[in-house]
Amino acid sequence: GRYNRLPEKNSAEIVIVIESEYQQKGVGTRLIEWLANAARENGITHFEANIARENETMLSLLKSYGFHVDRQLEEDVYHVTFAIARTRPSTVDNGSTGSSRKEKRKEKGWLP
Repeated sequence: GRYNRLPEKNSAEIVIVIESEYQQKGVGTRLIEWLANAARENGITHFEANIARENETMLSLLKSYGFHVDRQLEEDVYHVTFAIARTRPSTVDNGSTGSSRKEKRKEKGWLP
């Protein structure tokens, strides 16, 4: 995974490629976390990406991570943009198991 700062913007294009044997093992989540942390340290506030329409796994990963993703479909490719600001998970008790939303978000890999 890598990001490239876009000219005269506070955003960067992000590219992540994960071999099939490593998918669904948390690698993508960690890559996004590391890239977002490094980008924020360099003044980047948003990521942009082009994601194939059939790559629902990547779209779901971005949403589950807590990013509000704006997307536009053009010729079977989504152009997505999302802010990479740190999230502040809620600590409201969900009432069912006694665990908090903060714990649930931490399990899903939300930004610290």
